[in-house]
Amino acid sequence: MEIQTPAFLSKDSNMYREKRVTSRFLILLWAFFSLSLVLLTLWNVFLSGWIKLSGIEREEFKNNIEKLGVLENTNRNFMKDALRHKAISLCFLELIGIHQEKYNGEEIQRCIQIIGIADARYGHKGLDAPLILSWLEKESDGDPQAVSYAGAKGIAQLMDFRAEEIFIAMGYLGYDEELVFNPLINLAGGLHHLDELMKFWKSKGIKSKSLILFYALHSYKWGVKNTEQLFNTERRAFRPAIEYVNWILNRREYWSEILTSRMNDPKKLTEQWRGKPGWKKYEFLSSDE
Repeated sequence: MEIQTPAFLSKDSNMYREKRVTSRFLILLWAFFSLSLVLLTLWNVFLSGWIKLSGIEREEFKNNIEKLGVLENTNRNFMKDALRHKAISLCFLELIGIHQEKYNGEEIQRCIQIIGIADARYGHKGLDAPLILSWLEKESDGDPQAVSYAGAKGIAQLMDFRAEEIFIAMGYLGYDEELVFNPLINLAGGLHHLDELMKFWKSKGIKSKSLILFYALHSYKWGVKNTEQLFNTERRAFRPAIEYVNWILNRREYWSEILTSRMNDPKKLTEQWRGKPGWKKYEFLSSDE
């Protein structure tokens, strides 16, 4: 005997169809809810990663801006140094004047480099390019072969006994006539001695830079012992010594004004400097100045 399904359970009955639709709807709803949770989780992961990445990017952007600022300052300083180098070059050529034929091109360029290095390293304590130029002008008028009545030689006017001490301190074996009349070594030796004198007087407890410079220049010309007598007794230096130091300090103002004037007109400076010894080192800057 065949058992018949009750009518209300029949697949064709309305109740069955409603339950089937409801079941499918619940399944779809559950699937949609599950998918929403998955998408929400993925979105949170993505969002947190994006926020983190944005923070990194913001930090990198900030760092890049700072680097650009540093580069800009570096470029500005380099341009300023290049202009000062050119101005020092022209001033040195003006200084040596009629004695220029006693130098070769490399010697002129190296002397300019030495002055530029001293200006950068020791300018803060008074041993700047204008002072060096006025000091050399007073000592030898820029003549690398100058010999004084007292026997001082070269552009920085080194006495033989002093030259021997300086050359040994610089790593040479001792006194050599060829070294004394080499403008590079003579200039470097004179600056070395002048810097040592400034250190010596600073060690005496003198705070004033101008006073240290005065005693150093006085010592360079008249010796440390004679200058110490002035320092210890507080008596006035004799007139020739005062005139020597004052001439250098006053002339320093002239060279300082010339340097500043030339640096304030880069185009004219470049035109005047073009073709001079060492000019090709900064040739690539000329078109933009």
